[in-house]
Amino acid sequence: MNSRPYRWIVTAFTLVELLVVLTVIVIVLGIVIPVVTTFLGRGEIESAVNTISVAAPTARAYAGNGTDDATIGATYSGAAMLFTPANEIRFVQNDQRAKSTGGNYLEALGTPVNGYRDVTDLDYLKLPEDVGVVGIARGASGAGGLYLYAPPFAIRFNKNGGLVAGISTGTAGDDRIVFYDANYDGQYRVSAGAGYDRATYYGQSSSAPYDPAGWDPSSYKYPASGAGQDANTGKYKLPFEYIETVIGVAVFSKSELEGQGLDLASQGVTATTTQVSNATRNWILSNTNGTPNSKIILFSRLTGNIMRE
Repeated sequence: MNSRPYRWIVTAFTLVELLVVLTVIVIVLGIVIPVVTTFLGRGEIESAVNTISVAAPTARAYAGNGTDDATIGATYSGAAMLFTPANEIRFVQNDQRAKSTGGNYLEALGTPVNGYRDVTDLDYLKLPEDVGVVGIARGASGAGGLYLYAPPFAIRFNKNGGLVAGISTGTAGDDRIVFYDANYDGQYRVSAGAGYDRATYYGQSSSAPYDPAGWDPSSYKYPASGAGQDANTGKYKLPFEYIETVIGVAVFSKSELEGQGLDLASQGVTATTTQVSNATRNWILSNTNGTPNSKIILFSRLTGNIMRE
């Protein structure tokens, strides 16, 4: 009988082997995580595109759901999708009884303009948090003759369902513009003449560049002075009430844009424009490693239908 005690043989990683395994894991994670993140981000972009594709016909349907108000000589102007810095799509409809800060009907001013209000029986749609959107407008300057506007901006349809869009002329008399009660005080910031208040509200300097991140609850820059939710409605306030109308939207990943050291702050040193900087504009409209940095959605001027994605 063998009386020698049984000896257990224990195998284990040496320190060198353990370090090699950990190094391999780190390398693999470094390769996989960016790929997965990009894949998920692209999935959010497609989700946002699908949401916009559903929202457009809904807004067009409401565009024909109104009549002229003969009592004040107002003409019904249709409906719109309003894109906000909080990644919302709001359905808004022409309110012919909208009043200025002076208590006058916007439609009856010496230079009539179009006030809009929320469609009461439609909830806001929400885009994924990491998705960014800018409005596309045609212009005489810039590469390709395009302007890119940071939110808020609107896709507007007339009562016949056609697209109404164009570059702002800088006057309240431009009937392509959507006026919206951004701070929910029941008044629209339009004077009796052709003036309007495009500067940001609530104590911000009118000479400061506009940055929508200050009005985006998901951003570390939120809230800007005066941003936040209205106490009575619970709705997020908007920075101004003069909203450009555009011919399309570009959808992209906010994190990818920020990874380039870029943002959606307006170019120059004025709050009277929401055009993004040239560097941001160029990145949104270009490709990275053969992949477009954004998904472009354009709308037909005649029918309001989506022409191209």
